[in-house]
Amino acid sequence: MPQTDGFHPGNYAALRSGPDLEHVLLVSPVGGDAKDAPEWFVLGYLGTARLAKTDQLVGVPISFEPKVNAPVLAEHLGKMRPAVVKELDAPGVLSVRFDRAGRAVTTGWGLVMPPVTGH
Repeated sequence: MPQTDGFHPGNYAALRSGPDLEHVLLVSPVGGDAKDAPEWFVLGYLGTARLAKTDQLVGVPISFEPKVNAPVLAEHLGKMRPAVVKELDAPGVLSVRFDRAGRAVTTGWGLVMPPVTGH
């Protein structure tokens, strides 16, 4: 089934957790349909399961096509970390370099999003 942006089962989101954004998989809305559910059942890093309030989630775009040298947030060890796009490859594949970290890492759709202000 084709995916569409927004909060839908199978899409990724960033969960506000203190100063961090955690990368999570949306599994199922709780207490309503996908449009107005107050909470979501989500899976995080290493399969950790929990309920997350919808207002703490930021959707990760299905297809995000930043330019080279653009700032982004990219998933690394379960967190969305600041990075810079270093190279674009086939549709949906890009290399990013994290702040204060070694060489560029190849990543793709669902794992990269525009920077979020005020998280």
